[in-house]
Amino acid sequence: MNPMQENRIKNKFNYQMCILSAIGMIAVMLGHIDGGYINESPQGIITLGGWLPYYSYHMPLFIFISGYFYNKDFENHISGFLRKKFRTMILPFYAINGAFFLFQSLIRLKDFTVGYPFSLKVWLIYPWITRQPIDFSIPTWYLIAIFLAELFFILLRKIVFFFYNNKQYELLLLFTTLVLGVASVICVRKLNPPEWAIVYLRSLIMVFFLEAGYFYRNYLEENVQKINNAKYFGTLFAMQGVMIALLHGELDSGLWGITNGFRFYGLAFYVEGIIGITFWLRISEFIAQIPQKFKSLIFIGKNSKWIMSFHLFGYFVMNTLIYLALKISGKISQNALFDVGRYKTQIYYCIPKKQLAILYMLFGLVITFVLMKIGYFIKKWWKNFLIQAKIS
Repeated sequence: MNPMQENRIKNKFNYQMCILSAIGMIAVMLGHIDGGYINESPQGIITLGGWLPYYSYHMPLFIFISGYFYNKDFENHISGFLRKKFRTMILPFYAINGAFFLFQSLIRLKDFTVGYPFSLKVWLIYPWITRQPIDFSIPTWYLIAIFLAELFFILLRKIVFFFYNNKQYELLLLFTTLVLGVASVICVRKLNPPEWAIVYLRSLIMVFFLEAGYFYRNYLEENVQKINNAKYFGTLFAMQGVMIALLHGELDSGLWGITNGFRFYGLAFYVEGIIGITFWLRISEFIAQIPQKFKSLIFIGKNSKWIMSFHLFGYFVMNTLIYLALKISGKISQNALFDVGRYKTQIYYCIPKKQLAILYMLFGLVITFVLMKIGYFIKKWWKNFLIQAKIS
Protein backbone atom coordinates (compact mmCIF):
# COMPACT_ATOMS: atom_id res chain seq x y z
CA MET A 1 0.00 0.00 0.00
CA ASN A 2 1.44 3.37 -1.00
CA PRO A 3 1.48 6.40 1.34
CA MET A 4 -1.38 8.11 -0.55
CA GLN A 5 -3.66 5.09 -0.08
CA GLU A 6 -2.72 4.86 3.58
CA ASN A 7 -3.54 8.53 4.17
CA ARG A 8 -6.94 8.09 2.51
CA ILE A 9 -7.71 5.22 4.90
CA LYS A 10 -6.67 7.32 7.89
CA ASN A 11 -8.70 10.39 6.87
CA LYS A 12 -11.87 8.75 5.50
CA PHE A 13 -14.49 7.52 7.97
CA ASN A 14 -14.62 3.74 7.78
CA TYR A 15 -18.25 2.66 8.10
CA GLN A 16 -17.39 -1.03 7.91
CA MET A 17 -15.03 -0.93 10.89
CA CYS A 18 -17.44 1.27 12.84
CA ILE A 19 -20.25 -1.25 12.30
CA LEU A 20 -17.88 -4.12 13.09
CA SER A 21 -17.09 -2.40 16.40
CA ALA A 22 -20.84 -2.04 17.05
CA ILE A 23 -21.37 -5.76 16.43
CA GLY A 24 -18.57 -6.56 18.87
CA MET A 25 -20.11 -4.21 21.45
CA ILE A 26 -23.53 -5.84 21.11
CA ALA A 27 -21.86 -9.23 21.60
CA VAL A 28 -20.19 -7.95 24.79
CA MET A 29 -23.48 -6.60 26.15
CA LEU A 30 -25.34 -9.82 25.41
CA GLY A 31 -22.50 -11.86 26.88
CA HIS A 32 -22.70 -9.88 30.12
CA ILE A 33 -26.46 -10.35 30.27
CA ASP A 34 -25.84 -14.06 29.79
CA GLY A 35 -23.31 -13.97 32.65
CA GLY A 36 -26.00 -12.68 34.99
CA TYR A 37 -28.42 -15.50 34.30
CA ILE A 38 -28.72 -18.88 36.03
CA ASN A 39 -31.10 -21.08 34.07
CA GLU A 40 -32.18 -19.12 31.00
CA SER A 41 -29.79 -17.51 28.56
CA PRO A 42 -29.97 -15.08 25.64
CA GLN A 43 -27.40 -17.23 23.80
CA GLY A 44 -28.67 -17.65 20.28
CA ILE A 45 -29.09 -13.92 19.63
CA ILE A 46 -26.45 -13.24 16.94
CA THR A 47 -24.57 -16.45 17.87
CA LEU A 48 -26.19 -18.42 15.04
CA GLY A 49 -27.45 -21.02 17.46
CA GLY A 50 -24.16 -21.27 19.33
CA TRP A 51 -21.88 -21.53 16.28
CA LEU A 52 -20.29 -18.17 17.09
CA PRO A 53 -20.44 -17.71 20.90
CA TYR A 54 -19.81 -14.15 22.05
CA TYR A 55 -16.67 -14.91 24.04
CA SER A 56 -15.03 -16.77 21.18
CA TYR A 57 -14.51 -13.63 19.13
CA HIS A 58 -15.63 -10.31 20.66
CA MET A 59 -12.36 -9.27 22.35
CA PRO A 60 -10.18 -10.48 19.43
CA LEU A 61 -12.50 -8.42 17.20
CA PHE A 62 -11.84 -5.19 19.13
CA ILE A 63 -8.10 -5.86 19.14
CA PHE A 64 -8.20 -6.57 15.39
CA ILE A 65 -9.88 -3.20 14.80
CA SER A 66 -7.16 -1.45 16.84
CA GLY A 67 -4.54 -3.15 14.68
CA TYR A 68 -6.42 -2.20 11.52
CA PHE A 69 -6.07 1.49 12.40
CA TYR A 70 -2.52 1.19 13.75
CA ASN A 71 -0.37 4.16 12.75
CA LYS A 72 3.19 2.97 12.11
CA ASP A 73 4.41 6.58 12.25
CA PHE A 74 4.38 6.19 16.03
CA GLU A 75 7.27 3.73 15.71
CA ASN A 76 9.52 6.76 15.28
CA HIS A 77 7.78 8.71 18.04
CA ILE A 78 7.03 6.25 20.85
CA SER A 79 6.73 9.09 23.36
CA GLY A 80 3.92 10.55 21.23
CA PHE A 81 2.24 7.15 21.19
CA LEU A 82 2.41 6.95 24.97
CA ARG A 83 0.97 10.45 25.39
CA LYS A 84 -1.92 9.71 23.02
CA LYS A 85 -2.78 6.37 24.66
CA PHE A 86 -2.50 7.87 28.14
CA ARG A 87 -4.98 10.58 27.13
CA THR A 88 -7.45 8.31 25.33
CA MET A 89 -7.22 5.13 27.45
CA ILE A 90 -5.57 5.54 30.84
CA LEU A 91 -7.11 8.84 31.95
CA PRO A 92 -10.68 7.75 31.01
CA PHE A 93 -10.06 4.44 32.79
CA TYR A 94 -9.10 6.15 36.04
CA ALA A 95 -11.87 8.75 35.82
CA ILE A 96 -14.61 6.15 35.20
CA ASN A 97 -13.39 3.68 37.80
CA GLY A 98 -12.82 6.38 40.41
CA ALA A 99 -16.41 7.59 39.99
CA PHE A 100 -17.84 4.08 40.25
CA PHE A 101 -15.75 3.19 43.30
CA LEU A 102 -17.11 6.26 45.05
CA PHE A 103 -20.65 5.34 44.01
CA GLN A 104 -20.20 1.81 45.37
CA SER A 105 -18.98 3.22 48.66
CA LEU A 106 -22.19 5.27 48.91
CA ILE A 107 -24.60 2.42 48.15
CA ARG A 108 -22.87 0.29 50.78
CA LEU A 109 -24.77 2.49 53.24
CA LYS A 110 -27.91 0.78 51.87
CA ASP A 111 -26.60 -2.76 52.43
CA PHE A 112 -25.11 -3.24 48.95
CA THR A 113 -21.84 -5.18 48.79
CA VAL A 114 -21.17 -4.87 45.06
CA GLY A 115 -17.44 -4.78 44.31
CA TYR A 116 -14.71 -3.17 46.40
CA PRO A 117 -15.17 0.00 48.45
CA PHE A 118 -13.01 2.92 47.34
CA SER A 119 -9.34 3.07 48.24
CA LEU A 120 -6.38 4.68 46.50
CA LYS A 121 -4.58 1.35 46.24
CA VAL A 122 -7.54 -0.39 44.59
CA TRP A 123 -8.08 2.56 42.27
CA LEU A 124 -4.50 3.36 41.24
CA ILE A 125 -2.44 0.16 41.67
CA TYR A 126 -4.82 -2.78 41.24
CA PRO A 127 -5.43 -2.22 37.49
CA TRP A 128 -1.79 -3.11 36.81
CA ILE A 129 -1.65 -6.18 39.03
CA THR A 130 -5.19 -7.67 38.95
CA ARG A 131 -7.14 -9.01 35.99
CA GLN A 132 -10.26 -6.84 36.37
CA PRO A 133 -11.43 -3.79 38.33
CA ILE A 134 -14.18 -4.84 40.71
CA ASP A 135 -16.84 -2.22 40.08
CA PHE A 136 -19.66 -1.40 37.67
CA SER A 137 -17.12 -0.58 34.98
CA ILE A 138 -15.51 -4.01 35.27
CA PRO A 139 -15.33 -4.34 31.43
CA THR A 140 -12.85 -1.43 31.33
CA TRP A 141 -10.12 -3.98 32.08
CA TYR A 142 -9.66 -4.06 28.31
CA LEU A 143 -8.38 -0.43 28.28
CA ILE A 144 -5.35 -1.38 30.38
CA ALA A 145 -4.95 -4.69 28.55
CA ILE A 146 -5.00 -3.14 25.06
CA PHE A 147 -2.72 -0.32 26.20
CA LEU A 148 -0.15 -2.91 27.31
CA ALA A 149 -0.70 -4.99 24.15
CA GLU A 150 -0.17 -1.96 21.91
CA LEU A 151 2.95 -1.03 23.88
CA PHE A 152 4.36 -4.55 23.41
CA PHE A 153 3.32 -4.38 19.75
CA ILE A 154 5.05 -1.11 18.94
CA LEU A 155 8.24 -2.17 20.73
CA LEU A 156 8.26 -5.52 18.91
CA ARG A 157 7.77 -3.79 15.57
CA LYS A 158 10.56 -1.37 16.40
CA ILE A 159 12.92 -4.31 16.98
CA VAL A 160 11.87 -6.35 13.93
CA PHE A 161 11.83 -3.47 11.46
CA PHE A 162 15.16 -2.17 12.67
CA PHE A 163 16.53 -4.69 10.15
CA TYR A 164 14.16 -4.28 7.23
CA ASN A 165 10.55 -3.37 6.44
CA ASN A 166 8.60 -5.38 3.88
CA LYS A 167 5.80 -7.93 3.55
CA GLN A 168 8.08 -10.86 4.43
CA TYR A 169 8.97 -9.24 7.74
CA GLU A 170 5.28 -8.57 8.42
CA LEU A 171 4.69 -12.31 7.96
CA LEU A 172 7.56 -12.98 10.34
CA LEU A 173 5.97 -10.63 12.87
CA LEU A 174 2.59 -12.37 12.46
CA PHE A 175 4.24 -15.72 13.21
CA THR A 176 6.28 -14.25 16.09
CA THR A 177 3.21 -12.76 17.78
CA LEU A 178 1.42 -16.10 17.46
CA VAL A 179 4.35 -17.92 19.07
CA LEU A 180 4.49 -15.35 21.88
CA GLY A 181 0.76 -15.78 22.46
CA VAL A 182 0.92 -19.57 22.56
CA ALA A 183 3.93 -19.39 24.91
CA SER A 184 1.97 -17.04 27.18
CA VAL A 185 -1.01 -19.43 27.30
CA ILE A 186 1.28 -22.35 28.14
CA CYS A 187 2.95 -20.29 30.85
CA VAL A 188 -0.40 -19.40 32.44
CA ARG A 189 -1.77 -22.93 32.21
CA LYS A 190 1.33 -24.89 33.19
CA LEU A 191 3.23 -22.63 35.59
CA ASN A 192 0.27 -21.03 37.42
CA PRO A 193 1.97 -17.59 37.70
CA PRO A 194 0.79 -14.91 40.15
CA GLU A 195 -2.11 -12.73 39.07
CA TRP A 196 0.04 -9.68 38.28
CA ALA A 197 1.99 -11.77 35.76
CA ILE A 198 -1.24 -12.95 34.10
CA VAL A 199 -2.14 -9.29 33.48
CA TYR A 200 0.93 -8.89 31.24
CA LEU A 201 0.84 -12.37 29.70
CA ARG A 202 -2.79 -11.74 28.75
CA SER A 203 -1.73 -8.66 26.81
CA LEU A 204 0.96 -10.66 25.00
CA ILE A 205 -1.77 -13.08 23.90
CA MET A 206 -3.62 -10.13 22.38
CA VAL A 207 -0.72 -8.82 20.26
CA PHE A 208 -1.30 -11.34 17.45
CA PHE A 209 -4.68 -9.78 16.64
CA LEU A 210 -3.12 -6.31 16.48
CA GLU A 211 -0.69 -7.55 13.83
CA ALA A 212 -3.51 -9.48 12.11
CA GLY A 213 -5.56 -6.28 11.81
CA TYR A 214 -2.62 -4.32 10.42
CA PHE A 215 -1.64 -7.13 8.03
CA TYR A 216 -5.22 -7.50 6.81
CA ARG A 217 -5.57 -3.79 6.02
CA ASN A 218 -2.30 -3.57 4.13
CA TYR A 219 -2.01 -6.92 2.34
CA LEU A 220 -5.28 -8.89 2.39
CA GLU A 221 -8.33 -6.64 2.41
CA GLU A 222 -8.75 -6.03 -1.33
CA ASN A 223 -8.28 -9.72 -2.21
CA VAL A 224 -10.53 -10.99 0.59
CA GLN A 225 -13.35 -8.68 -0.49
CA LYS A 226 -13.27 -10.29 -3.96
CA ILE A 227 -14.10 -13.79 -2.64
CA ASN A 228 -17.70 -14.71 -3.47
CA ASN A 229 -20.10 -15.23 -0.57
CA ALA A 230 -20.63 -18.97 -1.12
CA LYS A 231 -16.91 -19.75 -0.86
CA TYR A 232 -16.41 -17.23 1.92
CA PHE A 233 -19.12 -18.42 4.29
CA GLY A 234 -18.83 -22.07 3.23
CA THR A 235 -15.15 -22.12 4.20
CA LEU A 236 -15.81 -20.39 7.53
CA PHE A 237 -18.60 -22.75 8.56
CA ALA A 238 -16.56 -25.78 7.51
CA MET A 239 -13.68 -24.57 9.70
CA GLN A 240 -16.00 -23.82 12.61
CA GLY A 241 -17.64 -27.21 12.24
CA VAL A 242 -14.23 -28.86 12.64
CA MET A 243 -13.53 -26.71 15.72
CA ILE A 244 -16.91 -27.60 17.25
CA ALA A 245 -16.17 -31.29 16.73
CA LEU A 246 -12.65 -31.05 18.15
CA LEU A 247 -13.72 -29.01 21.17
CA HIS A 248 -17.01 -30.87 21.77
CA GLY A 249 -18.95 -27.64 21.27
CA GLU A 250 -17.14 -25.71 24.04
CA LEU A 251 -15.93 -22.72 22.05
CA ASP A 252 -15.92 -19.86 24.57
CA SER A 253 -12.60 -18.34 25.62
CA GLY A 254 -12.59 -15.93 28.54
CA LEU A 255 -9.68 -13.67 27.60
CA TRP A 256 -10.21 -11.39 30.60
CA GLY A 257 -8.70 -13.99 32.91
CA ILE A 258 -7.52 -16.79 30.60
CA THR A 259 -9.81 -19.09 32.54
CA ASN A 260 -11.95 -20.76 29.88
CA GLY A 261 -11.10 -22.31 26.52
CA PHE A 262 -7.56 -21.96 25.13
CA ARG A 263 -7.33 -25.65 24.20
CA PHE A 264 -4.54 -26.94 21.97
CA TYR A 265 -2.06 -24.62 23.71
CA GLY A 266 -4.15 -21.58 22.86
CA LEU A 267 -4.34 -22.27 19.13
CA ALA A 268 -8.08 -22.92 19.44
CA PHE A 269 -8.52 -19.37 20.77
CA TYR A 270 -6.76 -17.90 17.74
CA VAL A 271 -8.67 -20.00 15.22
CA GLU A 272 -12.02 -19.20 16.87
CA GLY A 273 -11.16 -15.50 16.97
CA ILE A 274 -10.14 -15.42 13.29
CA ILE A 275 -13.32 -17.25 12.23
CA GLY A 276 -15.57 -14.89 14.22
CA ILE A 277 -13.77 -11.77 12.96
CA THR A 278 -13.85 -12.97 9.36
CA PHE A 279 -17.56 -13.80 9.53
CA TRP A 280 -18.58 -10.41 10.93
CA LEU A 281 -16.20 -8.58 8.59
CA ARG A 282 -18.31 -9.68 5.64
CA ILE A 283 -21.59 -8.93 7.45
CA SER A 284 -20.38 -5.44 8.40
CA GLU A 285 -19.30 -4.91 4.79
CA PHE A 286 -22.89 -5.59 3.65
CA ILE A 287 -24.36 -3.24 6.26
CA ALA A 288 -21.82 -0.48 5.51
CA GLN A 289 -23.16 -0.17 1.98
CA ILE A 290 -26.33 1.45 3.38
CA PRO A 291 -25.09 3.25 6.54
CA GLN A 292 -27.95 5.79 6.58
CA LYS A 293 -30.33 2.99 7.58
CA PHE A 294 -28.17 1.87 10.49
CA LYS A 295 -27.51 5.09 12.41
CA SER A 296 -27.98 3.33 15.75
CA LEU A 297 -25.22 0.84 14.87
CA ILE A 298 -22.93 3.68 13.88
CA PHE A 299 -23.63 5.41 17.20
CA ILE A 300 -22.72 2.22 19.07
CA GLY A 301 -19.57 1.76 17.00
CA LYS A 302 -18.41 5.35 17.49
CA ASN A 303 -19.00 5.20 21.25
CA SER A 304 -18.00 1.60 22.02
CA LYS A 305 -15.46 2.70 24.64
CA TRP A 306 -18.14 4.51 26.65
CA ILE A 307 -20.76 1.81 26.16
CA MET A 308 -18.22 -0.76 27.32
CA SER A 309 -17.66 1.36 30.42
CA PHE A 310 -21.25 2.16 31.37
CA HIS A 311 -23.59 -0.58 30.11
CA LEU A 312 -23.40 -2.68 33.30
CA PHE A 313 -24.45 0.37 35.27
CA GLY A 314 -27.39 0.64 32.89
CA TYR A 315 -28.38 -2.92 33.80
CA PHE A 316 -28.15 -1.94 37.47
CA VAL A 317 -30.41 1.07 36.89
CA MET A 318 -33.01 -1.18 35.26
CA ASN A 319 -32.79 -3.62 38.17
CA THR A 320 -33.16 -0.73 40.61
CA LEU A 321 -36.30 0.59 38.92
CA ILE A 322 -37.83 -2.89 38.99
CA TYR A 323 -36.83 -3.29 42.65
CA LEU A 324 -38.40 0.06 43.59
CA ALA A 325 -41.60 -0.75 41.68
CA LEU A 326 -41.93 -4.10 43.45
CA LYS A 327 -41.14 -2.57 46.82
CA ILE A 328 -43.64 0.27 46.43
CA SER A 329 -46.33 -2.19 45.32
CA GLY A 330 -45.55 -4.43 48.29
CA LYS A 331 -44.82 -7.41 46.05
CA ILE A 332 -41.05 -7.64 46.50
CA SER A 333 -41.27 -10.67 48.81
CA GLN A 334 -43.80 -12.41 46.54
CA ASN A 335 -41.83 -12.06 43.31
CA ALA A 336 -39.86 -15.23 42.62
CA LEU A 337 -38.00 -13.85 39.61
CA PHE A 338 -36.32 -10.86 41.26
CA ASP A 339 -33.52 -12.00 43.59
CA VAL A 340 -32.85 -9.13 46.00
CA GLY A 341 -29.76 -10.87 47.41
CA ARG A 342 -28.08 -11.17 44.01
CA TYR A 343 -29.19 -7.64 43.05
CA LYS A 344 -27.33 -6.22 46.06
CA THR A 345 -24.21 -8.36 45.80
CA GLN A 346 -23.49 -9.19 42.13
CA ILE A 347 -22.41 -6.76 39.43
CA TYR A 348 -23.64 -9.01 36.61
CA TYR A 349 -27.07 -9.75 38.07
CA CYS A 350 -29.92 -9.79 35.54
CA ILE A 351 -33.48 -11.08 35.97
CA PRO A 352 -33.33 -14.62 34.52
CA LYS A 353 -35.72 -14.16 31.60
CA LYS A 354 -34.14 -14.11 28.16
CA GLN A 355 -37.01 -11.98 26.82
CA LEU A 356 -35.65 -9.11 28.94
CA ALA A 357 -32.24 -9.16 27.21
CA ILE A 358 -33.26 -6.47 24.71
CA LEU A 359 -34.57 -4.23 27.52
CA TYR A 360 -31.30 -4.59 29.42
CA MET A 361 -29.40 -3.62 26.28
CA LEU A 362 -31.60 -0.57 25.74
CA PHE A 363 -31.04 0.55 29.33
CA GLY A 364 -27.31 0.05 28.88
CA LEU A 365 -27.34 2.26 25.79
CA VAL A 366 -29.65 4.94 27.22
CA ILE A 367 -27.70 5.27 30.47
CA THR A 368 -24.46 5.49 28.49
CA PHE A 369 -25.94 8.27 26.36
CA VAL A 370 -27.12 10.19 29.46
CA LEU A 371 -23.74 9.86 31.21
CA MET A 372 -21.94 10.95 28.03
CA LYS A 373 -24.13 14.06 27.85
CA ILE A 374 -23.40 14.84 31.50
CA GLY A 375 -19.69 14.33 30.83
CA TYR A 376 -19.75 16.67 27.82
CA PHE A 377 -21.60 19.30 29.85
CA ILE A 378 -19.04 19.13 32.68
CA LYS A 379 -16.17 19.24 30.18
CA LYS A 380 -17.66 22.30 28.44
CA TRP A 381 -18.34 24.02 31.78
CA TRP A 382 -14.77 23.36 32.97
CA LYS A 383 -13.32 24.65 29.69
CA ASN A 384 -15.36 27.86 29.94
CA PHE A 385 -14.40 28.22 33.60
CA LEU A 386 -10.70 28.06 32.70
CA ILE A 387 -11.15 30.58 29.90
CA GLN A 388 -12.93 32.98 32.24
CA ALA A 389 -10.23 32.48 34.87
CA LYS A 390 -7.53 33.43 32.36
CA ILE A 391 -9.45 36.53 31.24
CA SER A 392 -9.96 37.73 34.80
